[in-house]
Amino acid sequence: MIAIKQHGEMMSVNNAKPIIFCCRPSIYASILLRSLLVNDQIAVSAVVVSTRFKRPNSNLFSDSASLIRQSGLRYFFYLAMITEVHALFGGLFGLPSVKQFAKRRSLPVHYTDNINSPESFAFIQASMPSGAKSLLFTAMFNQKISAKILQLPDLTSVNFHPGLLPDFRGVDPVLAAMQQRQSHCHVFLHQTNEAFDEGATIVSAQIALQTQRSLFWHQYCLFKVGAEIVSEWLERVWVKDLPIEVQPQRGRARYYTWPSKLEVRSIKRLLDWRDVRSLLFKRRE
Repeated sequence: MIAIKQHGEMMSVNNAKPIIFCCRPSIYASILLRSLLVNDQIAVSAVVVSTRFKRPNSNLFSDSASLIRQSGLRYFFYLAMITEVHALFGGLFGLPSVKQFAKRRSLPVHYTDNINSPESFAFIQASMPSGAKSLLFTAMFNQKISAKILQLPDLTSVNFHPGLLPDFRGVDPVLAAMQQRQSHCHVFLHQTNEAFDEGATIVSAQIALQTQRSLFWHQYCLFKVGAEIVSEWLERVWVKDLPIEVQPQRGRARYYTWPSKLEVRSIKRLLDWRDVRSLLFKRRE
């Protein structure tokens, strides 16, 4: 059962179709990018790819070692499959990678470890068509965005967060929800500000948590549902230059960093190959 909720207050924004998509490439980011590319009412003008894995100014080897120490090999393998392996062989999985989608559509791509660098700022400015409002849409983007970018004229910034807000902010809220035996997993579209996951919410949806299913299954289904509500919101509100209704986050706020080995151990299945076959190989662009 899917529940969709439209939130409360008003924020005015002018009509704008161009979208700059920012992500850390993964199977889940590909789900969202595909939904944007097939929507003929919007136009993805550029893609910003985070090259950061775990820490700024680091490298893949040291970040991998750090993650294995904290979360264990099992979680590292899961992340490697949905990110690096998918980036290399996404087409074989039945869902192209972010890089493959961008290449097919001849989209400008900017790779960066620092979204706030002068080069990244210039790329975002150049990706905003003159005389039109643009949307900066982030998903699984592991970098804070500075006020200098967020306050650009004619730019609206929103983030896609797969977790109940403000209760489940952070790195992997779906794993945290499963580890705490929550009844549902949530996804929110919210305004972006200078802190992670703290902006006012716009729309949300949820799916029932199923204990016999894998972390991958929950993430994949949640992003599919999220892609649907985002597309509906874009067509119904943003493209038509209607006021954006927002609701400030209320209640206890918790931020979850990278999971511990003990927390990962409590999840029976992270990646089930039966889920991979049923969810990926039967879905083509």
